[in-house]
Amino acid sequence: MKILAADDQPIVLKSLTHMLKEAGFEVHGSNNGQGAIEIFDSENPSLVIIDLFMPIKSGFEVIDHIRNLKKSKIPIIIMSGITDDATILKAFNFGADDYIEKPLGLNQVILRIKKLLKLT
Repeated sequence: MKILAADDQPIVLKSLTHMLKEAGFEVHGSNNGQGAIEIFDSENPSLVIIDLFMPIKSGFEVIDHIRNLKKSKIPIIIMSGITDDATILKAFNFGADDYIEKPLGLNQVILRIKKLLKLT
């Protein structure tokens, strides 16, 4: 099962990618929103994990691309250090399925992925 992971913090992206691969997922990573869109369009992932504030295009723009341009209903998990209610609400209104605040426990991420993909 393919997962698109996008985060502009190299250590977060590397840790997340490693953990997802260890859990048996095929992972395609990007450190910016434009790269995430390109990967989404070419790889057809089963789930997206994305930070909101990244270079070139934001996570909001990526969600908009997935939900409105591509009309995809695949699960989208937001991972962000932004914890204010307005941003979290905006992410859900854009079409996110889950929101995980950083710092995060990677085991928690795996459990949420399995739940959204109905693998539990």
